[in-house]
Amino acid sequence: MEILIIGTHQTYLKSYAGGYVRLREFIKRFPSEFNYKVIDVRPSIYEDIVEKDKLILFNNPRIVKLLLTLFFPLGVLCERVWMGFSIYKLAKKNIKNGKALIYVPIGDLLHLYIPAIILKKEFPQSKLLIDILNFGVIEKNIFQLTNKLKKNSNLFTSFILATFYLITFFIIKNTIKKVDFVFTVSKDLITEIKKIYPKNTIDYTPSGVSVNVRIPKKTKKKYLGVYVGRVTEQKGIYNLLEVWREVVKEKPEAKLAIAGFMDIETSGIIKSRIEKFGLEKNIVIFGAVTEEDKYKILSESEIFLHLANCEPLFPVIGILEGLISGLPCVVFDMPVLKAEVSKTIKNNFVFVISNGNIQEASKVIVEYDSYPKSKKIVISNKAKQFASKFDWNEIANKEFLVIKNLIKQ
Repeated sequence: MEILIIGTHQTYLKSYAGGYVRLREFIKRFPSEFNYKVIDVRPSIYEDIVEKDKLILFNNPRIVKLLLTLFFPLGVLCERVWMGFSIYKLAKKNIKNGKALIYVPIGDLLHLYIPAIILKKEFPQSKLLIDILNFGVIEKNIFQLTNKLKKNSNLFTSFILATFYLITFFIIKNTIKKVDFVFTVSKDLITEIKKIYPKNTIDYTPSGVSVNVRIPKKTKKKYLGVYVGRVTEQKGIYNLLEVWREVVKEKPEAKLAIAGFMDIETSGIIKSRIEKFGLEKNIVIFGAVTEEDKYKILSESEIFLHLANCEPLFPVIGILEGLISGLPCVVFDMPVLKAEVSKTIKNNFVFVISNGNIQEASKVIVEYDSYPKSKKIVISNKAKQFASKFDWNEIANKEFLVIKNLIKQ
């Protein structure tokens, strides 16, 4: 049975979102006996790791590219609609003899999920495996949710996002029973998904990190703080700017490095706030960087800052990359921390701050900077040891075992 991977990426994100990083790491480790193809949009983010004959590619129309430049929200919507249609058409064409293992590595994206559900209905002998990476049972009505989202977006954008979130949950809730196996990223999300998923075929695989990655040694520390990852409101970027404003009051020369993809709207807001806070000399924005440059920046930093108010799992990929580089991290206290915090807090390489407490976060950063070098070395070694438990090899193998069993059925 051929594995048909619906890994189509959103072009404005390229390969920077965690779900695409995750899939790329899995594909690099696919067993040789796996017969698979990947559906993606041109230019593919998998061309460097997937043989040409295993890629099924399509083009975005020019109007989508134009809208992404001129009117971003509408461009994203049009791109997703086009992608959903293209995925369905190409996948249907490539399902041989009515059988395939349809693998959706980001099952909470409707433009990937809906085509897979329709294909499963049309080809019931096929198997459907999905990974749900970011999911919550939304109990708020559309007005409450809009009000929550409008902190850093305008009212119209917040209303559109709230509507989309509610529609996504409604569709998944009413169709997920057609899925043969669900992977998610934490035990907590298993509990949430089981409220709507009636089968026992569910498990979790957390984020991972390449434990043998080359990290520059004995580099000069240029940045007291660093954040690496997608630069978005959901990842706590605006909290980070407020915290750094407080840090600079105590340490006027302290520098913060921010590396990762950001969209045009977010970029504008960040630059405006940096100017408003008078932090132009204290914050360095790198944008999207290569793997080599990412670990160079991390090696030049003292402490990793991830100040999201909510995450579906802990640790996320960015935090793991910081930890494997020997950096302790500062995080807000979130429900998802309950499973890990008792183990990590005792080792003093994860500083857990009251959720949203800007003053407390800045105080911890300033205090850490005053630690003697010997203490920092101990903390650094413990951070590396913890991160090494999240080896991509082991995480990928867990999903591979399920894939092998589904193929045999």
